[in-house]
Amino acid sequence: MKYLFLILFFIASPAYGATYYVDAGATGAADGTSWTDAYTAIQTAFNSRDLAPGDFVAVAGGIYNETVTPGPNDAGSAGNNVTLIVKAGDTVLIDGENSRDHAVDIEQVSYFTVDGFSTDNHRHYNMTSNGGTGNVFRNNIINIDLSSGAGGSGTAHHGGIVIQNDTDPLAENNIITTDIGTSSGSQSDGIVMANSSGVTVRNNYIRIENPASAPHVDCVQIWNTNNIWVYGNYCEQPIHASNQQGIYIEGITAVDLGVWRVYNNVLTGKFGERAITLAEKSATAEMRVYNNTILELATSTGVPYHMDGDNVYFQNNVARTNRGSIVAFFSSGTQTTSRINYNIYKNASGDVIQLGGSQYTWGEWQGFGYDASGLNAEPSLDAEGRPDDSGDPVVDAGTSLATFFSTDKDGVSRPQGASWDMGAYEFESGVSPTVSITASGSPN
Repeated sequence: MKYLFLILFFIASPAYGATYYVDAGATGAADGTSWTDAYTAIQTAFNSRDLAPGDFVAVAGGIYNETVTPGPNDAGSAGNNVTLIVKAGDTVLIDGENSRDHAVDIEQVSYFTVDGFSTDNHRHYNMTSNGGTGNVFRNNIINIDLSSGAGGSGTAHHGGIVIQNDTDPLAENNIITTDIGTSSGSQSDGIVMANSSGVTVRNNYIRIENPASAPHVDCVQIWNTNNIWVYGNYCEQPIHASNQQGIYIEGITAVDLGVWRVYNNVLTGKFGERAITLAEKSATAEMRVYNNTILELATSTGVPYHMDGDNVYFQNNVARTNRGSIVAFFSSGTQTTSRINYNIYKNASGDVIQLGGSQYTWGEWQGFGYDASGLNAEPSLDAEGRPDDSGDPVVDAGTSLATFFSTDKDGVSRPQGASWDMGAYEFESGVSPTVSITASGSPN
């Protein structure tokens, strides 16, 4: 048994392969074997050789005016991705110069990681993956340039990361923003995943500012995808437009799309439609929506939560709007009362919930058996959605969901007090939280 354990451990451990080097300022042999002899363009590393599982392509600081397209022979393997990564301590900008569609375009390549790059001035989605397995985008800083020749390739889209037809993709720890003061009538989304399975979107900061009435101006948009994890993200949309959503997940074809898990997210802004939408349409899915915090700002016209499905688990969520409108909309009137509980809702006045085709006051809602332990109160939260003090109504007011996760958005263990807190953050007395995004495993 001892030898079996050692063999299994060896197999499961990642293999670290060769490292090849890229430096725009290098003046050596340009064969990629050292920093002195580095390639001077990123794409040259992929054109010059076939990479093996566990290999790194390390890129030194500078501006690179190119599109990176790894080939079919540059794939990694399960647990041993090929990694394109920025040299530790450096900043690398892949500049589209308002003429190229993508910074990184991964087509039919699997187990490939893009780690630590900055991108700007692209006409379409900055980073893409199509038809791969196990591809990862992490620690990137992406600017969606709304003024840069919108569309590219004839498609009226701008965006940060798009992943299509992939299995087990991951987008984590990315910062995605738009140009301030510009607008575009094209679609402009932070992260898009479509026709995929086993997707994870976690711990990203996404700020979209597009005042145009464009279609699907979303922080995260996922459609026709099964088995979804969306958690720990911060979505901000400070400019009001008519067609904005924070997290939008939709089924299209009549299939079972598994479990959709949306938790520990914070959404703040002036959402024109909805902050979080989960819509089965003709598909079926189990929707688990836990410990999210939505803070709508003035001039919002949307609904904080919209759950369009029959199989909804909705607990420990916070919704605050300063408008006299509903804060949660359950399209289907067929819900299990015990699955919708421990939420806190607050609006300026009037009906609080819509169930099916009718709207209800808080008293009527509880009279149906929903949110028996819920609250209709004003949460005392700071601008980031954190509880201000131990007397906040959300503190110790939730229920344990430890079967599914055990930490808050910052990775703090739940609970910190007698019970779980509602919302994305646990209250920690006397602690000032910090947020950092750093590259992992970068060669020096």
